[in-house]
Amino acid sequence: MKSIFSATVLAIALAAAAPALAQPNPQLVLQVQQGIERYDIEADVSQYDTHTVASLWSILNGGKPYLTTRRELQTELRKANAATGGAAGGGN
Repeated sequence: MKSIFSATVLAIALAAAAPALAQPNPQLVLQVQQGIERYDIEADVSQYDTHTVASLWSILNGGKPYLTTRRELQTELRKANAATGGAAGGGN
C-alpha cells in the first residue's frame, strides 16, 4: 500500500513538472543566422525554438532558386513571429 502511494505521488510530481524546452544547437543557430543574412533578411535566429530553426535550415538547404528560398524563409519567420507575438524580427 505504501509503495502504491509513493508511486502515485511520484507520478503526480512528474506530471506537474514543467517540461524543459530544448534549445537549438548553437552551431545550427549560427549556420541558419548566416544563411538568412545572405538572403537580406534580418532576424535573431537565437530567439526561435528548435522546430523553427530546423525548418529554416531545411529551407536554406532545399536547393531552390534565390527568390523562392527568400520567400519561404520570410513566410516561415512570419509564422514563427505570429506564434510568439512577433518579438524576434524577420521583416525585410
